[in-house]
Amino acid sequence: MPCWEVWHHPHQSNAYFPVLKSLVIRRCPVLSGDLPSHLPALETIEIFQCSQLASSLPSAPAIRKIEIRESNKVALREVPISLEEIEIDGRGAPEFFFEVIAITLPISLKIVNIKNCSSAISFPGDCLPASLKSLSITDCRNLDFPKQKQQHESLQWLYIRSSCDSLTTLPLETFPNLSTLKINRCENLECVSASKTLQNLNHFLINNCPKLVSFARDGLSAPNLRSMGIHKCVNLKSLPCQANTLLPNLEVVRIRDCPEMETFCEGGMPLSLRRLDIEKCEKLMRSPSLSLRCCLPPLPLYR
Repeated sequence: MPCWEVWHHPHQSNAYFPVLKSLVIRRCPVLSGDLPSHLPALETIEIFQCSQLASSLPSAPAIRKIEIRESNKVALREVPISLEEIEIDGRGAPEFFFEVIAITLPISLKIVNIKNCSSAISFPGDCLPASLKSLSITDCRNLDFPKQKQQHESLQWLYIRSSCDSLTTLPLETFPNLSTLKINRCENLECVSASKTLQNLNHFLINNCPKLVSFARDGLSAPNLRSMGIHKCVNLKSLPCQANTLLPNLEVVRIRDCPEMETFCEGGMPLSLRRLDIEKCEKLMRSPSLSLRCCLPPLPLYR
């Protein structure tokens, strides 16, 4: 509704929707008035491309999911204790989220997706909400990745893309129950370490991290890891060592555009390996460490 300017009701002061569960407002570029102030049954709210809307979100004690995209004037005054998922996308919009969780205990928050924030911000207390299971950070270069002082037991899914320029080392032992790790265009990441066994890690992907030079010296211990992908890490010289013993269930390995990689896994790959893709890794392809006899069971080698 390109011409809708204000949410008006003849009895605005007393008007509310007592059983409304979902409110979605999309592409209303001149809407600027207040939203309904009290929605006691509301569970989900989505606001998308409403650039002039500067209202606070309604009071909604039952809210479980909030999506605010390209509507960076919308204000969030508190994080209801029932909130489980929040997605914020658009220039300075994520700032208010960090301000709010600094003063509110988000005891139910499980999923956080943050996109397109240029401001310098960090997680309150330099740690994640204890209940968080999934964290996605996209195009937030000035966001400080939290330096967890203690282990975060809940986090299972971590995705960082074109963000967290201050992050140089990622200590995975901080997230002992991590299942999926995807890192893309983390410009200053130099090392991925894990001093403890990661029992639940299944999928591991690092893409376009030009300063990544090494993994943990003692290898990456992840007995249930199924797939590993390393792409466009132009300064990485070797895969994690001792993969044959530390990654006993690894099935798929893909290595692409890693021109400085010259050493394959010391001791070779585990017998569980089903597929190995190597592309644009000239030094590795010429290396004696890449040998069918020492690194692969009798299965096809994909190049």
